[in-house]
Amino acid sequence: MDKASLEKLFLDCERLKKFCEHIHACKPCLSLSSPQPDTSQINTVEPPANMKPPTAEEIRSNFPRFQTQDFSGDVLDLMPSLDGKDPREALELLVARYRKHPSVRNAALVEGAINRLYAVGAPDKNSGKLIDDAVQTLSQKVSDNSDESSDPKKQFTGDDIRCWLYEDRDFGGRILFFSEFFGVIYKAISDLPSPYRDSFSSIQVGASTTEVGGTVLLFENDRYFGRYARFDATPGAIVNTRHVGGFIEDRTSSVLLVRRFDPELPPMPLGNLVSKDEIKDLVKSKSGIRPRGEPVITWDMWPTGPEQGGYDTHPNAPDMAYVALKIPITVDVPNWVFDYDAEIRYWLYLYVDAAGVLQGYVNQYGAWVEGGILTGSVLSELMGRLPPTVDDVNSRLAAALALANLAGPFGMLYYLPGRFDSQGSTDDDVTVVLTRGGPPPDDGPIL
Repeated sequence: MDKASLEKLFLDCERLKKFCEHIHACKPCLSLSSPQPDTSQINTVEPPANMKPPTAEEIRSNFPRFQTQDFSGDVLDLMPSLDGKDPREALELLVARYRKHPSVRNAALVEGAINRLYAVGAPDKNSGKLIDDAVQTLSQKVSDNSDESSDPKKQFTGDDIRCWLYEDRDFGGRILFFSEFFGVIYKAISDLPSPYRDSFSSIQVGASTTEVGGTVLLFENDRYFGRYARFDATPGAIVNTRHVGGFIEDRTSSVLLVRRFDPELPPMPLGNLVSKDEIKDLVKSKSGIRPRGEPVITWDMWPTGPEQGGYDTHPNAPDMAYVALKIPITVDVPNWVFDYDAEIRYWLYLYVDAAGVLQGYVNQYGAWVEGGILTGSVLSELMGRLPPTVDDVNSRLAAALALANLAGPFGMLYYLPGRFDSQGSTDDDVTVVLTRGGPPPDDGPIL
């Protein structure tokens, strides 16, 4: 309620009387000792009745092929037999182990041993050679001889996208190394720990000669949100960026390494299929609420909650990758001093089914309401009004996907942030990449 409306309220005896009666009824929630209500909430919904839910195989062939980097442990925790050995000796032993059995687990141990050696300080000539040999080993295509199967889907082969992050410009200072192993789409570092957080100024990016290509993305915020900077890999070469520059210098909080595939269609921002005006139409026809600013199309990658509480809430679905739709609104509150700012949210799950058709539906919906005396009641009423809107969102999504399916059939899909510019924000959009044919030969690990 603006100032003019507030003045009219105090000049209107009947409305002022109703207002006072409303305050009297709300006395329990006016108590300063009462706990503050949650300002947001999320609910899960099933796919539309006319859509078969994705099978476990369909889910597995899309987004779950990602690796996470766990900084909570150490190589010594995973391999107690290395206790007492210096970092160089440990790396030599783990590289030999990997060459004998080139599994994803053993590759992860080599990566950890490389970073353990970097943590000691700038590598000398001998340490540098050990590290170079280890990186070269990870990039070679080799089969695990312990697997006697002739089926390539059951054999691990080396191949990687990799990067070195440096504390200082011109590749100086503390170093952190990441390698994305064969058969996965993403290498995901959701929250860089101290002392690496907010500390990088230069980067080197590489890829094996047999890779199609890859991209390293540095994000300003945890969990792949906020502003980002993009650094592309050239197969068979190291791409050097002596100064990352701009906003991302000393501000990296999370990192994604992304593998590219062949053949794949050109990256397609979702905003090219669904206009923001069309999104605002979802609320324009609803009584008691009105648009407030521009909608946001973003992503929510492998979220782990919290599902209720403050503004920053997410589904608890660590194996899912979502397109997130946020619609800022104003809620009209009758006979009250102020209206409430709020936000309607939808989490869309997109996937390619076994027939190569791009499918999608609202998997979660929710709302946020600004803090105030009536937050709880406004949130409850708003959440109660959202279920009928899910069908509307699903209908509009189906129309947009029908256009995309004209270019099908597809093998799989994956997301890139924003409009996949060299620099941007995850709130700019979500970019979808669709591949031709089937998925890569390995379902890939989740580490």
